[in-house]
Amino acid sequence: MAALIDADVFAAASERAMRENLTPPLRAGALELPLDVDPGGNAAAEVATREPLLLAWPLSSLAGEGLRLQATVTPAGGDPFEVTLEFAPYTEAGAALPVHRPPVDPGSRLAAPFSVKLTLSSGPAGDSPAALPVAQVAERVGLGIVEGVTGRMLYLLGAEKARMRRSGRELVAQLRLVEARDDALDRHGADLGVPRFAERLEAAAGQISTAPEREGDAEYRRRLALYRPFLMANRGRVLELLNGTGAAPDPNAGALAELGVAERFELVEASSPVSVAIHVIAAGGDDPAGEREALLGRIREVHLIWPRDDDASNAAHAARFLAQPLRERQQELRQELRKACEFDDGAAQRPALAPLLAEALARLGAVRTALGVSTPLRLTRAQDGAGGSRYELGLGADLSPPPAEELERLGQAAGKVGPSSVADPELRALIAGLEPRDPDEDPDGAWLLGPCGLGTAFRVTAGALYVSHLATLGLSIEGPDTAASGDPIQLQARDEAPGDAASNAVLGEALDAALAAWPGPAPETLAPGDAASAWAAATPRPAGDRALEVFAAAGLPALPDPQPAAQRLAHLPSELVRTLRLAGAQSGRILGTGEVGAALAELTKQVEALREHGLVSVLPAVSGADVLLAVAVIGLPEAGLNLAARSGVGFRWRQVPIRGPRGKLGPGASRTSFAPGGEGVVAIVCLGYRRRDLVDPGELRVELPEGGLLGLPAYEFLMNALERAHPLGIAVNTYSIRRRHVDLTGGGMATPLSPRASRTYRRFQRPRLRGEGAGEDPTTERS
Repeated sequence: MAALIDADVFAAASERAMRENLTPPLRAGALELPLDVDPGGNAAAEVATREPLLLAWPLSSLAGEGLRLQATVTPAGGDPFEVTLEFAPYTEAGAALPVHRPPVDPGSRLAAPFSVKLTLSSGPAGDSPAALPVAQVAERVGLGIVEGVTGRMLYLLGAEKARMRRSGRELVAQLRLVEARDDALDRHGADLGVPRFAERLEAAAGQISTAPEREGDAEYRRRLALYRPFLMANRGRVLELLNGTGAAPDPNAGALAELGVAERFELVEASSPVSVAIHVIAAGGDDPAGEREALLGRIREVHLIWPRDDDASNAAHAARFLAQPLRERQQELRQELRKACEFDDGAAQRPALAPLLAEALARLGAVRTALGVSTPLRLTRAQDGAGGSRYELGLGADLSPPPAEELERLGQAAGKVGPSSVADPELRALIAGLEPRDPDEDPDGAWLLGPCGLGTAFRVTAGALYVSHLATLGLSIEGPDTAASGDPIQLQARDEAPGDAASNAVLGEALDAALAAWPGPAPETLAPGDAASAWAAATPRPAGDRALEVFAAAGLPALPDPQPAAQRLAHLPSELVRTLRLAGAQSGRILGTGEVGAALAELTKQVEALREHGLVSVLPAVSGADVLLAVAVIGLPEAGLNLAARSGVGFRWRQVPIRGPRGKLGPGASRTSFAPGGEGVVAIVCLGYRRRDLVDPGELRVELPEGGLLGLPAYEFLMNALERAHPLGIAVNTYSIRRRHVDLTGGGMATPLSPRASRTYRRFQRPRLRGEGAGEDPTTERS
């Protein structure tokens, strides 16, 4: 392989190039005597030299930092003196500066020997240089003596060339962002639409303001670096931008580390579960109920799997127009279902199941058999046109819950199945991937049902386990099956807690967890009727009331008159709201006995427990001698979402016309209305959302470890970095950062940003309009 040839051998050492091109007679008047520098920085001319000039030069080219050389020259028999040389940034290797021109004898033109001691320091232009170890002197600086008048003259003739080459290198360096400075940085900013700031951010009383101060090069360069390289917005690139290189346990090594952030950021992308429910409604005509029943009957006849081996079931499958392989598969599936299940109660007569549900149940039966359980599954309910949204289309069925002993036996057997004991490769792979759990943790056996294809295993009652291949969870739609054309009907979505149809799953789970970790005396959870009576008895409080002061100091609404809020509270869905009555002793402390600080500290800890375990809103009131806390997973009157950024539940409604026109569907909430547009049949679809400690679909959340803090410049940089780097169409949730990790005052404590302050930061990059200058410095309020 051919080596690169450097045609510019001498670089900035132009006097050497000229000496090499002298004719032999002239070359004798321009000799070079190199001097060795020892590890202590010492060098010496030990013999007399003719018309000497001592030069020093850098052995390697400099970048953005200059080099200061201090030489202490000691002539033979004379006093030492100091010489200071400055090699400016971007000086090229070999660019020499004169250190010393010794006096010469007038007759012989020889100079006496001398010695030199060198020290070095280095730093950016304009800054005080930092001393370098003396051992680096010999590595970074060369010394030599040029002898002769011709040699000195050649040095003078070529000295300006080194300056010109240095200036050229500096100009080229300004094209690179990492080395640009001053006006060159502003030109980079003009190219990128990122102006230099003329103010700095300040915080006072929880509000962010600006004060005049020109932004320095290092800070400006850090911001420009966000926009200079091509950036592929994916998980790895975003983490690299926020954290720099390194692994999870390492400290932050990115640009934010320069702003005092030691912890590494985390990205949460796993989304909370979404469930679906479908309800068929017939409208208009002489007999809408009959038309709905006929539609469901056609679905049974054409699409559903009838597992029983009787005349009606066999006739239904024989009448279908199917390709022979599909017909044979349906017959096999019916046989597998009869082997896997027994049909009792509501499923005893002509049960029917959606094909994918039937496949999942047959697979579950095969796995149970392979694990040594021969008792069939007990199927107690299948497709039922009058059974509501869970059962009307055959998308779900009820099983008898598995006994704990059976689940334990299945879990033990799953770990003992060898590769050769199961012939079917699908079943063998499925069993190998099972992760059994203790029946106390998973009484429904979801660890087994899920891998078999059952996306839902929901305990409807103590004796009924609802299963479906869809992610239905506890969601159902309650409402009429028929409606008159144009007349609105009311629909309600209920995402029930397991075994408790009156409670919302998210509210029940969050409240149970909060009460289990409750600091202080346990409160009483009021029944809906008792809660309504207690709120109706809530009385106005006078100005300066101690309870209102405690509520306000704990970050809760302090309502002098709670009755308007109580009246609005009564109209909210009861399953999404609960009322806690604080213990009598604690209510007394809030209302006026004991130190107010103790009452405030106790209530603040309890509010934090509600926040940490998923409640999103708290509304306090005083009813007689009791203190009430209404807690919810939706916004409450006067309180809004005062514990979280978003509601803990969500419902989205859709309509799918099967026959006839579309109707008018109300807004998304747990309760809505539907007015049919005319005669026909429509399927109402509701998507339910349980917002847990994960993220919404199409969203990512940025988090810092507990105790990690961002100063105001780091917070501003983070927000702009995320704006630059997040993938297209993905929302970025920074609620946790804004509420728990921003230190506005620099006192080492997080300051929860108010909604206004959290959305006020300077946007680094902005689109430029015709006539705008690149140096303008806008402050953008983000809303």
